[in-house]
Amino acid sequence: MYLSERFVTSSDLNQIEKYADRLFAKVGVDVEFTRHFVDRVNDERNKKQISVAELVRIFNKVYQKFGKAIARLGPDAEAVMKDMRTDINMPFVLKLMRNGMLELVAKTIMRKRNFKTSNKTFSVEAKRIPRKQGQPANSKKHSDLYTDENPKGTIHGLKFATVEDAEDSVKKIDNSGKSHAHKIQAAIAMEQRARVAKKFSAASVYRKYINKMKKVTKMKRLKEVIEHDKENVSLVQRQSNAKDFLGRINSHRSLSDSTSSTINRYIRRRSRNTMGNIYDNQRSSI
Repeated sequence: MYLSERFVTSSDLNQIEKYADRLFAKVGVDVEFTRHFVDRVNDERNKKQISVAELVRIFNKVYQKFGKAIARLGPDAEAVMKDMRTDINMPFVLKLMRNGMLELVAKTIMRKRNFKTSNKTFSVEAKRIPRKQGQPANSKKHSDLYTDENPKGTIHGLKFATVEDAEDSVKKIDNSGKSHAHKIQAAIAMEQRARVAKKFSAASVYRKYINKMKKVTKMKRLKEVIEHDKENVSLVQRQSNAKDFLGRINSHRSLSDSTSSTINRYIRRRSRNTMGNIYDNQRSSI
């Protein structure tokens, strides 16, 4: 029965508050619980008792992922911490204290899977449940979407549950060290998964990155064409200069035939070498 499980006591909350204070003090934020929070943490409507470990987890995970972002919200901002693994939701408001620090006031808490809010949400993901052999791709018994268990070249840790998850994932893709084409493919795959899950805002983040990378692709191709044209123009100019020089040498009456022939051979050999180098450069660039 629910009531047989251990309640969170005032002493427990004091210790959790001190723990959260130590975490968020690094970004200039103090943590405070309201009276309603104390009542709601042990409420029967949670169906399953919220534990001390779950409270510690949500503060720890949210700070690690969003600590600086929360501090940047500023005074009077309202938002929600959400743990998708435990279905715990913690609405909070930021207030400016006299000492200049921000106070994060946890207004209430509840365990509710489909918690709806119009405020900004800071979500931490549920633990991955790997897809077992034979399970359908859309089965609720795993958290994988259309993926092999460990495909070669996979960029791990990509998510799409929230806009923040998508933005963090785009950074991971961009800093992955993979090829330009590989980055675009990864972003396209995540965009498709987000759309299947009806996370259209997250999908838009991936689409924006894809379009940006496509512009880079076009610029690379344009640069290659320009460089290729420069080489061709340079070649034509060198050939034209060589012919002019050769013409002037041949028309110079004071040079003997043997001297003129030697100079002709030298210029033709230099011209062949130049052509060979340009051809090699073009092959390597291709």
